[in-house]
Amino acid sequence: MHSINVQSHKYASMKRLTKNNDAFKMVVVIKDALKMKQNQASKCCFVIKKVEKKKKKTRSLILLPSENVTMQ
Repeated sequence: MHSINVQSHKYASMKRLTKNNDAFKMVVVIKDALKMKQNQASKCCFVIKKVEKKKKKTRSLILLPSENVTMQ
């Protein structure tokens, strides 16, 4: 599993929408799948984590190539 900083990676872009400290929405778009081969990209997943200090809890957004973003 690879970790990626989508804010600085040139093949990815991130748009973050927050109404308050409790609300957390993130849309992640991975472009060109890091120029990997298709079989390599299908085995790679991108994990973005945000720690909510108020609830002392970590939420992870996991993006699989050609899949929807799911929140855990």
